[in-house]
Amino acid sequence: MGLSLWLVPAQETYHKLARIMHVHPSQAKSPSSYPPIDPHVTLASFPTRTDLGSIRDAIPPNQPKVPVTFKSVDVGEVYLRSVYAVCHSSPELLELHKGIHERIKLDPKTPSFPHMSLYYIDDSEPDERARIRDELVSQEKVHTISDEAVGLDSGDGDFLTGYEGAEIWIVSCEGPVPEWKVLKKIPLV
Repeated sequence: MGLSLWLVPAQETYHKLARIMHVHPSQAKSPSSYPPIDPHVTLASFPTRTDLGSIRDAIPPNQPKVPVTFKSVDVGEVYLRSVYAVCHSSPELLELHKGIHERIKLDPKTPSFPHMSLYYIDDSEPDERARIRDELVSQEKVHTISDEAVGLDSGDGDFLTGYEGAEIWIVSCEGPVPEWKVLKKIPLV
């Protein structure tokens, strides 16, 4: 798949979101369903051969932290968007996304931007996607706050309605998900 830039929350929020995302239901049949994934919004994707220095330079210097808020939890039709939190397109998030692509001179290839995947579920079991989303709702792990906002229960009674993007990670997304590697973490100011 190549290299990606991910907008990632600060450690405390990262761990709260990871508790939600590291579910491994026994109903899943495929070993590629429910791999552990890091909470993130994909800002950009690049071919593997792209120079890491160019990718790093695409991130604005002194980039401030970027707020991310959750609008809904949806079910998708592809593996990398199996069950995901749709995020609001804030001006800050859109400006960062656009600026990265302009600096690196690539057309955006970030479908359903912005979103934060909660689970990757193998394409061979599409019914599992709706089942786990419905289970999250019925167990009140996803709480509808309004038509434009949801909260995710981190397991400690704290409903997260989003996060502050505190770092941008450069990630090699080659091979199966468990083999993906974080190459560099860039803190935001």
